Amino acid sequence: MTDFPSLSRSPNRDNFSQMLTVDPTITSEFENGFMLSRSKFENVALKFDFQYSFLTSADKIILEDFEKEVAYRAGSFNWDNPSDDNIYIVRFDNNLIFRQERAQGFWSVDIKLVEIRPNTSNNVS
Repeated sequence: MTDFPSLSRSPNRDNFSQMLTVDPTITSEFENGFMLSRSKFENVALKFDFQYSFLTSADKIILEDFEKEVAYRAGSFNWDNPSDDNIYIVRFDNNLIFRQERAQGFWSVDIKLVEIRPNTSNNVS
């Protein structure tokens, strides 16, 4: 399996987000007003949303080539999460969105990933 490419910059930490792909909670309400909640399943896949800013044109080409290599949203790859240093098996959740920065020759990109094989360390308690 291929790995997410190394780029000249690290992703922005300001807008980095990580969330569950689904809410695994089942809640039943009884006639007397009591509620019973439990987890439907334990392993829940994660979604990641982050951005790179001030990428060089070379970095942009690397990402465009990588997106093609993994068949856009169809293929999976290993990704090293910079916030927890764990490696996740993910795929793109949308096509990459590049925007030109105000500084000539630099680009920003929004990246959304979804975990395709939930890591057992992501158990819901």
